[in-house]
Order: sequence, then C-alpha cells, then structure tokens
Amino acid sequence: MIIVLNGPLGIGKSTLAEALMERLEASVMLDGDQMIAVNPAPAAELDYLHATLSLLIRHHQTHGYQHFIINHIWQTADELSQLRQSLGDLDRDLRCFLLELPLEENLRRIRLRQRARAIDEQAFEMQTVIMSDRHWVEVMTPPWVNLSMCRPRPTSWFLPC
Repeated sequence: MIIVLNGPLGIGKSTLAEALMERLEASVMLDGDQMIAVNPAPAAELDYLHATLSLLIRHHQTHGYQHFIINHIWQTADELSQLRQSLGDLDRDLRCFLLELPLEENLRRIRLRQRARAIDEQAFEMQTVIMSDRHWVEVMTPPWVNLSMCRPRPTSWFLPC
C-alpha cells in the first residue's frame, strides 16, 4: 500500500506520516521535501521527485517493505495523476489524503515549529499558507483518490486557480 499525505505547509503531514510508519509493519516514510532537497534544485522538480520516489520504493520493496507513506505538497489533480502514473506499477493500492485545518490553526502551528529551527522560515511559510488559502478552489475528486478514512464527511481536492 502507498499512502500519500497532501496539504499545505504546517498542517501535520510529517507528524502523521511518522505516526503511521510506526504503526504499520514493514513500512517506510518518504518525505517529498527531503527527496528534492538538493543543490542546485532540479530543473523539473516534480519529475525528479516522482522518479526518486519510484526508485526508493522499488529498492525498499526488494528488501521486504510493503507499505509506503509519502508526504509532500501536490497542488493540482494533474500533479497527483503524474504521481499515480509514476508509482502505478509498484503498488495498485494507492490512497491519497488531503489534510485540512482552519487557516488560523495552520498559522499557529507554523509559528510554534519555527522555535525549533536554526533558520527563520516563518514569514515565508506563513505567506505561502495564506496565499494558498486565498487561491484554492474546490474541484471534483479524482476517481482514484480514497478519502474515506480521512474524515467522516466527503471532501474534495483543492487546487490553486
């Protein structure tokens, strides 16, 4: 099974991914931001990320790992479709979840996590969350996305305009 955790900065993707990895036997957590933390940045960042994830999942599968928790920010349904195409031959059980919070709570979390960092990224992260909150619109959920375990009520993917 491949679990994809998507949502804005500071929402708790990494925290949830760690908790899931600890609960699922034979599992691996793959942080999308860490996969593309290279200098210089790749020209096609999303392609680089998807290729790296595919390579790592294939490697871990050869060593017996069966479950993969991936956290990152995919901003469009097309980006998620590209991910699905990239990983489709590795595991057909792909589950995507969009994590959501009220804007004020999201900003509060960003302020709190900055205290543990050496580099001050708080202003950048807060501005990114505010801009995405203003520009995201509701669209139809892609048919392959399983959101049933995310929240008790149905939800939709949110995409930037």
